[in-house]
Amino acid sequence: MRIRDFSIRFKLVLLILTASMLAVLLASLGFAIYERHSYRASAVRELTALADTLGANTAASLAFNDQGTAKAMLDALATEPNLLAACLYDNQGGIFAEYRSPGTPRNLILPSRREDGAEFNGDFLILFRGVLLNGERTGSIALIFDLRDFRAQLYQ
Repeated sequence: MRIRDFSIRFKLVLLILTASMLAVLLASLGFAIYERHSYRASAVRELTALADTLGANTAASLAFNDQGTAKAMLDALATEPNLLAACLYDNQGGIFAEYRSPGTPRNLILPSRREDGAEFNGDFLILFRGVLLNGERTGSIALIFDLRDFRAQLYQ
C-alpha cells in the first residue's frame, strides 16, 4: 500500500506521532549534551580545587626533597573513588612521588609533565597544575580522573 491510500485521519496521526518522536529525540539529545558539558566543567573545577590543595600541602616536601611526606600526602587520595592516579613532578620534570588507586589498571601510563590545564583523553580527565611555595613554582601535580562511571550513567 502507498501512503496515498491511507485516510486523512491516519496521515494526521502519523504526522503528529513523527513530529512528537522527533521533538522528544531532539530534547533528549539536547539534555545529554548539556549534561556532558556540565559534568566536564564540574569535574575540572573539582579536580582543580583538589590539585591546588594537594599542591599547597606538598610544596614544602618538594622544596626540601622529602619524598616520604609527599607520598603520604598523595596516599590521602584513597578516599576519592574516581581518582585513578596522581603524580607529583619536580621542576626538572621527573616524578617525585606518585599515587595509584587499588583499582587502577597496571598498564596506565602516567603522563609526562605538561603545561597547566585539563585534557579529556578517552575515558580519562588529566589535570595539570603548578605547585607553588611563596609564589615560586616548586613543581607540578597531575591528577587522572576516571570518566567511565559518568558515561555509563549518561547512557542509562
